[in-house]
Amino acid sequence: MKRVRIGPVAEAVLGVIAVAGIVSIAVCAPNALQVLKPFFKEKKYSPRASITRNIESLIKSGLVKRTYSKDGDGRLELTRKGRWEVGIRSVLVGQKEMKWDGKWRVVIFDVPNTKTKMRIELTRGMRMYGFELLQKSAWIYPYECNDFVEILRDHLDLRENVTHLVTDRFHGDEVYRKKFRI
Repeated sequence: MKRVRIGPVAEAVLGVIAVAGIVSIAVCAPNALQVLKPFFKEKKYSPRASITRNIESLIKSGLVKRTYSKDGDGRLELTRKGRWEVGIRSVLVGQKEMKWDGKWRVVIFDVPNTKTKMRIELTRGMRMYGFELLQKSAWIYPYECNDFVEILRDHLDLRENVTHLVTDRFHGDEVYRKKFRI
């Protein structure tokens, strides 16, 4: 679940594909040019070439895949990794100006040894979002994060292994108040 570095044009292209679902390549470029005009301030770059470069980069990174219909029309669609990236970016946008409501969010999990890779991705995702380790397999966060936890559980297919709790207080919360600066 390594985060992919995406520039503003690629992010907008990803957003167009996410909103439209499967996008015909023939339709995508002309429509995307209108949506992406604000990103091309200098005229020395060709918007069409930039979009093409960014689409190729998204395909190479595994966020988007190109498919062809029976009649040969090319299409772009998000991969599972692409849906994760769009979902996490939309959640992170809402995270910027949160105020603490006095409640702690605790995520605990019990992931079997057969799913070690998923456990690693789960902990990476929580660390990336800003969670702090409370104990082994228990993470804490002071702000609303239900959407993020749901996206993470769905993406990793760990619904039965991850529990999300909300509590007003717990022993030792002063340490975490300092860590989160609340």
